[in-house]
Amino acid sequence: MSQHQEHRQQQEQQQQQQDGPYDPRREQQSRSIRAGTQVVTKAMRRFVASTTRDGQYNFDLAMTYSRIGTAARFIKRVMGDDPARVLVFSSKEIARESVKDFCEATGTTAKVGRFMPGTLTNPSLSYYTEPSLVVVSDPQMDAQAVTEATNAGIPVVGIASTESIPSRIDMIIPANNRDRKAIEGVYKRLSQDIEEAVVGAGEHGAAGQGEEHGAAEAKDGGGEDKEHGAAEAKDGGGEDKEHGAAEAKDGGGGGADDAADAPPAGGGEDRAEQVEAKDGGSGDGGADDAADAADAPPAGGGSGEPA
Repeated sequence: MSQHQEHRQQQEQQQQQQDGPYDPRREQQSRSIRAGTQVVTKAMRRFVASTTRDGQYNFDLAMTYSRIGTAARFIKRVMGDDPARVLVFSSKEIARESVKDFCEATGTTAKVGRFMPGTLTNPSLSYYTEPSLVVVSDPQMDAQAVTEATNAGIPVVGIASTESIPSRIDMIIPANNRDRKAIEGVYKRLSQDIEEAVVGAGEHGAAGQGEEHGAAEAKDGGGEDKEHGAAEAKDGGGEDKEHGAAEAKDGGGGGADDAADAPPAGGGEDRAEQVEAKDGGSGDGGADDAADAADAPPAGGGSGEPA
């Protein structure tokens, strides 16, 4: 067993301990969440843990859950005393009920169906709104919302599958967004993590929670990417070596030779973390401290390497 496989197995065992007794339904949902497609973009390759015999890429489930936890902290901070500041949108039929249930549980604003042009950019329209954060279920299907949020300088959290091009997503949740049960599982866990973030802040203090998550973020965005790059280079030959080198150089966000996948320079998760600090204070440690020390980002969502 390779070092990468041992590390991933340890992460999954730790996650199982946190989840409690074995639940077949939860196990089935977890399998669905990690299932990708037979296509993987360079920006999403860093989240892939394995490939099936028929060529289907599967996500690293421990990394997915870690990213959900990070997104939950971010969302909670932006929510503040007014959860309605967070707009959760999906044009996907299979995601609509999950979005509604999530918003009902968290108090955030749900918007499903067609995203009317100008919703975030034209104040003269009756349906114009000014959220502080937008959450989407699919970067491609929800492209209108992502584009308008970017133009309005609003950060975006998005669920992205293996074939997604998340160049305008500030904080990526790598998960299957093509299956109803998988999307439901992501939103349920996101809702639970937001609730736990409230309890954690009250009982244990923001600093301790931030140090734990900050370490997870640094591990998620750094060593994991290099390990994935090495594993892919070993299993996939020359092409994967090229991808591995690109990930090691860029931090896993995609190569410079793919303009469609590669986002503009500067920003990404750091920008999202800076928004966290601005909206919720700078009590957290780890990656948040680095963001707090950075200068304020220029206006415009998705202005950097996707998280």
